[in-house]
Amino acid sequence: MTLERLNYFPGQRLDAADLRAEQGYHLLVRRLLNKGLFTPGVVSGLEVDRVEGQPRSVRVADGLALDPLGRAVVLLEEETVVAVPNQPPASTPGYYYLLLRYGEETVAGAGRACAPLGDAPPSRVAERPSLHFSERLPDPRRCEQDPDSLDCAVTLALVNLDAACQVKSIESGLRQYSYPTHTSRVQAVAIEGDQDIDSRNPKRLYFHVRGGPPTSVVLYVRGGRFSSLHYTEVGSHAHALSGVTINNHSVALQGHAHTMDQHQHATTDAQGDSLMSDNGSHDHAIWTRALVDKDHPRELIATYDNPFSKDYAHHGWTADSDDNPVAYPNQYLQMDGTHRHTYQVPLGGATSTGGVVSSQPAEYAHTFSATVNPAGSTGYPAPGGVAYTWLDDLRVLVDGTDITERILDLQPNRWQQFGGRLGHGGAGHPLNTDGTGAIDLLELGMLIDEGREHLIEFRVPEADPSAIPPRPPNGGKVLYQLYVE
Repeated sequence: MTLERLNYFPGQRLDAADLRAEQGYHLLVRRLLNKGLFTPGVVSGLEVDRVEGQPRSVRVADGLALDPLGRAVVLLEEETVVAVPNQPPASTPGYYYLLLRYGEETVAGAGRACAPLGDAPPSRVAERPSLHFSERLPDPRRCEQDPDSLDCAVTLALVNLDAACQVKSIESGLRQYSYPTHTSRVQAVAIEGDQDIDSRNPKRLYFHVRGGPPTSVVLYVRGGRFSSLHYTEVGSHAHALSGVTINNHSVALQGHAHTMDQHQHATTDAQGDSLMSDNGSHDHAIWTRALVDKDHPRELIATYDNPFSKDYAHHGWTADSDDNPVAYPNQYLQMDGTHRHTYQVPLGGATSTGGVVSSQPAEYAHTFSATVNPAGSTGYPAPGGVAYTWLDDLRVLVDGTDITERILDLQPNRWQQFGGRLGHGGAGHPLNTDGTGAIDLLELGMLIDEGREHLIEFRVPEADPSAIPPRPPNGGKVLYQLYVE
């Protein structure tokens, strides 16, 4: 395609095509200059106000604007009243953008004398801009593809409606202004970084604008894998135990008994003298209690063969009365023969059943409990479970306003197959492979001006174990570049 203009000479015959070519040359050059020298936006006028007595209308003053194609959008009427939509916006928060779009139409000329109605061809082109309410900001990058779409419109104001669809407020700070592209008024700033992020640790970028209102504030965002340094370069530390308790555990031994024929007696006394007769017979004395009077203190001895016969008497009992005999301590068995045997069983030692001592390990157990004290930063113990990998559902906020949905509106349609969000917890999401591309915060309707601090915040929500499929612990890396001009 070449740029052509007419070359006049005497006697030249000019027709409609020649005049259109001449007119097209000047329109194209002027629009190219406008596009190259100025940014799209309001040049003058076009203020938006309420209409007294009409709570569901706004008024737009006359003025001039340039659209992304460099076309002059001229509103000549002193004021234009336009009604707000008759329904609340579907998106949250509830507001509409008031947009001004370039438009033109042909006007029929005067017909020939006695010619049929409508026979005369159009002889004029009338430029008639139009006003529109939209829930989505225009995307100038799509304007070249469709010059008649709202992506070629200029933002005049943000109109908030109440529940009755009446004008609640008009935010003129979001209107789009036209600035010279080659006049440097703002100190250029370029900021870049990468931050590991999870649901408990959002990342914040504070920045300031110096030198006047910026012509562009462009943000690029990309996702990355959570840094391995968090897992491999942990400093040397120790975990101390506290509250240690070891509980005692007692083992009940099985019942056992001793019969008279299951015991042994020494055959000699302490002096070595035999305690048996020549034929080996011997007796076993059992001490037992008898009631005696105080004048005949006695001690009865019973033998094994006849435990309750009196073979002989032995002094040793004393009594204060006939009814209260007193015996020497620990030298007799009670009449019923009840007695106990005490012995110790070491762990893994012996137990007894049926009067026979058998070698069986004693069962026992000790319960143990303790508290592992956290190490590292106080109050932040190291979590267990699955490690962080890639971001899932990244949210981007500018000065407290969530612009995530606006960023998604700028992305190609193929992003929708990844859940329609910034990141889906895997490496293959376009956020990680391609990034978001250029995001002009001014074109998204954000008021970035001089004299105050601005904040860009990156957040991710908690993992959702109830999701299908379940979402893993949410954490990853966010990489960003910010250019202010």
